[in-house]
Amino acid sequence: MKLFFNLVFTKVIPLNIFGKLRNLKKIKKALFHLLKIPCFKALDLKLYINKLDISSINWLQSIKKPNIAWVLLAKFVKWLFTGFLLKVLHIYFHVTTVSSYNNERIYIVRSEWFKINKRFIQRKIRSNALQLDLSCNHWKPPLTVYKLYPKYSTVRPLFVLRYKNDNERKNFFIVQQFLKQLHITEYGLNSFEDKWRSIVQHKHTLKDKRLYFVLCDVTDAFGSIIQGKLFDILRSFCEKLPDNLILRHYAVKSNISKDDILCYKQYFCDSHLQLSVPPGTLYARTNHIQQIKKSWLLEKIRKYIFHQTVQIGKKYYIVTKGIVQGRIISPILSDIYFDFVIQKEMAVFLRTGQIIKFVDDILFVTEDEDSAKQLLQLTAKGIPKYNCRFKTVKTQTNVACNEGFCNYDYVS
Repeated sequence: MKLFFNLVFTKVIPLNIFGKLRNLKKIKKALFHLLKIPCFKALDLKLYINKLDISSINWLQSIKKPNIAWVLLAKFVKWLFTGFLLKVLHIYFHVTTVSSYNNERIYIVRSEWFKINKRFIQRKIRSNALQLDLSCNHWKPPLTVYKLYPKYSTVRPLFVLRYKNDNERKNFFIVQQFLKQLHITEYGLNSFEDKWRSIVQHKHTLKDKRLYFVLCDVTDAFGSIIQGKLFDILRSFCEKLPDNLILRHYAVKSNISKDDILCYKQYFCDSHLQLSVPPGTLYARTNHIQQIKKSWLLEKIRKYIFHQTVQIGKKYYIVTKGIVQGRIISPILSDIYFDFVIQKEMAVFLRTGQIIKFVDDILFVTEDEDSAKQLLQLTAKGIPKYNCRFKTVKTQTNVACNEGFCNYDYVS
């Protein structure tokens, strides 16, 4: 990046615009600082403009009032950054981030980024994860595109959905609310923070007794979901629900919030569905209701799972493997799938310890060292029935390995 912009400053920007080389170097230093700082930070150009020697800039000498000369110089420097340098940057480089924790800017030559995108799409098509949607000639699917973000080893695809109308947007939110209540009804409302707090408190009561842990990461959590099994899980959860459900407006006020703000939210009102309101929330029913058929909800869910359509160029493809990231319902679909896998395939570990799941990370904490070792063996094998595999290189534990070479990190 430095070499590229050194050439721009040498070959493109005339030296006499800033009067002397020292002034030009200060502007260059400002740009290099901008390239380094995280995405969420802004650059204060005033700090660099004030250090310029304005007396050496000939085109400002005709301005008699110094304050006006400084204003003109500041406006020019701002234009140079926003109207020229940053535009040049985005023409030749793809600017993005890898980690959301530090928001460090990553610069990829645009031609190379196009190749990375093309290779990713070709791999998806070859593996049949993307298949041409021939039915798009007869119906108009939602306008959706892949937006790719770089990862350390590959790219992360996000599914950008542009709603056709407000009714389509409303349907997504209705289904999302239904799925949230379905998930809470089956697996409870305990959050990651609550479960972690209970483990910490349990550790304090144990005093000198040791706890063993295994932390593992699900490989391609969204993309590994088997669509058919996910829909079967959801359909089984809905069997006990009535054919007609009531979607009711509730007046809601959080008891945790200091503000006396009352808002209105929609929840499904049924004895078989738990409300998805956090602890400490005050709420009251209103008379504003809407009847929703269970068959309508299941049909919408079926389409959202089996008819995930993405536009690539001028062609439409069906996503035939996994659940795409980026839609508002994708995280809750993933939670339902992997919570089901934990309850079904890891039930033996729930009897000897506690499992906490956060997105695609699973933490097992137990007093039984043998249970921790058995879970380590499970992470090595995975759960093929549900296409659930774990990244062994990211697995961490404080269980000692006595059987030769281990592929996980030992934490003492």
